[in-house]
Amino acid sequence: MTTEAVSVQEQNPAPPPAPNNRIPEEQKTWFGRYWRQIQVVLTWSGFAAISYYLSNFLSLIFLTFILSYTLNSLVNYLHGRIQWPRWAVVLEVYLVLAIIMTTMGMIVVPKVYQEGKIMYKEIPETKDKVIQQIKGLMQDEDLAGFIQGAGVEEGFKEWFGKMLQRFTLFIQDIFRISFHFILAVIFSFLILWDFDRFSREVRSLENTRLRKVYRILGPRIQEFGDIVGRAFEAQIIIAWVNTFLTLIGLTFLGIPSKLFLSVFVFICSFIPVLGVFISSAPICLLAYKADGFLLVFYSAILITVIHFIEAYILNPRIVGGHLSLHPFVAVSILVFSEYFFGIWGLLLGVPCAVFLYHALLTRPTPKRLAQNNSAGFSPETPPQEPATT
Repeated sequence: MTTEAVSVQEQNPAPPPAPNNRIPEEQKTWFGRYWRQIQVVLTWSGFAAISYYLSNFLSLIFLTFILSYTLNSLVNYLHGRIQWPRWAVVLEVYLVLAIIMTTMGMIVVPKVYQEGKIMYKEIPETKDKVIQQIKGLMQDEDLAGFIQGAGVEEGFKEWFGKMLQRFTLFIQDIFRISFHFILAVIFSFLILWDFDRFSREVRSLENTRLRKVYRILGPRIQEFGDIVGRAFEAQIIIAWVNTFLTLIGLTFLGIPSKLFLSVFVFICSFIPVLGVFISSAPICLLAYKADGFLLVFYSAILITVIHFIEAYILNPRIVGGHLSLHPFVAVSILVFSEYFFGIWGLLLGVPCAVFLYHALLTRPTPKRLAQNNSAGFSPETPPQEPATT
């Protein structure tokens, strides 16, 4: 038996070991040693260039993503409790959304527009009233010296002019985004109507020539989208609560243009920390014009109570510790992001900063890796080094 085994081995010798073509690290060129890092930098640079080229469509892309993310969560919630096909749940959700949009377009929007026009005319009158009040205080010699020395009147005029200019630009952006919102509803419906097929087609990029690009960009984009999506999903609930409480409070105090101010509060609710101050300025100005400093005092109490409910009841329960930042850090981020990117810096500054912090300064945890793998992403494989002679 042993002789036969030896003869079989001689007739069928074992194949020789595969040659090791891996180049030792010390023999690699500089380009070969840093090829992976160069690939990552070039890929992200190309992605940034494409994003900048499509910057005019940023609002449409962003609104489509937010609607798709939030409504997909709602569809999944309803689909788990209603024994209907997924397409039927999607159709039901968008029919309800269409009814709400139609009702608001026919009833709420015209009133908000008229109140906005009236408020735009009343704000300069409020400025004149405040200036007259300041001049009245200057009749007192002691107060006159203090006011003139501190430059209160000139400072108020300068601040008011800047605020009115920014407010006008903000309203113009809102009207432009409203058209993009309608398109975003249509696009998000097309995405969610056959979401499984859409997901498969996106993941199929891993089997194309864009495989390396997909592996570099995919996990990071998915992580960024998850941070932004969850943040705005929670903020939408908080914004509705803030708007409802503000509308009740303004109606109780008798402040004019309450619908327009409530819509303004809803929009500013998506701006962390600074949103409460931005939305408070027109409320206090109209309160002063309506009934002087006493109504301004009551309005300040109303704003403080609503902000207390948001900060100490809603945020801990809904947002939790997901985007927890110190207020000083959040305000610093918002100041710089608003200076460079305008309204989009206010909306996305804090989520982008949180994403960059996790992406650049922290190590990936097993939980984050598991989330990426469950989303269809897999860890990067090092590229094969080109053989050199």
